[in-house]
Amino acid sequence: MYDSSSIVRVEMEISPWEYDWTAERVTRFWDLYSRVPQFSSRYFSRAVGHSIARKLSRYLSLDSVVLDFGAGKGDLARCLLECGYKVIAVDSSKKSVQALEQSIGAHPSLMQTGVIVNGLPLPSASLDAVLFVEVIEHLHPADLEPLLREFMRVLRPGGILFVTTPNGENLEGAKQICPNCACIFHPVQHLRSFTPSSLRIELEQAAFHVERCRSTYFSHLHGLRVYTDRLRRVLGPDPLHNLFAVARKARD
Repeated sequence: MYDSSSIVRVEMEISPWEYDWTAERVTRFWDLYSRVPQFSSRYFSRAVGHSIARKLSRYLSLDSVVLDFGAGKGDLARCLLECGYKVIAVDSSKKSVQALEQSIGAHPSLMQTGVIVNGLPLPSASLDAVLFVEVIEHLHPADLEPLLREFMRVLRPGGILFVTTPNGENLEGAKQICPNCACIFHPVQHLRSFTPSSLRIELEQAAFHVERCRSTYFSHLHGLRVYTDRLRRVLGPDPLHNLFAVARKARD
């Protein structure tokens, strides 16, 4: 018999290291994230999807065909469907797409869903709009250029690309450390931070005509409370936390 009180626990000393967000790890992260019930309320579009849909209505007719790229579990797609748009929803996470299909898959105006693999499985010049909502900050720089080319391909002449992203996020300040393996990582997989000027440059380099690119605030409120809430924030001391851009494909 041995005396367990005499056992000395030895832990290896580990040093912090920066997590490498490979494509496989990104997909695994969002597959896992989508399966945690209490995380559902953390999705950006869960809170402000209706606010985004209201902005979109200034540019599109309600029977427009819209791609929700990076649709997650379908929070924004649901708002778009409720507004009367015809919606295509895609995401790189298979588990997220499955959750989306379970939630809104029976809606008659949901035209197509899919998991993104290589490119978009859509005909050229088939869409009125692409929604790129809170996705661009998750991409490696090398992946953005070919994706913007795909958006240009599938948009009809005069079609719009609608982009939102955090406004000047401090990526280093947001990072956390895993107590198990000591990796340092952004808690929701953000890789890049944008300002109005840097976002405009990215879109213009892809041959989009940028009609609007500025800071804003997407409210989770409804009715007249939206306008009073936004005015309070615009006049207040805190910066507006989101950017939005409207970029258009040239007409023939």
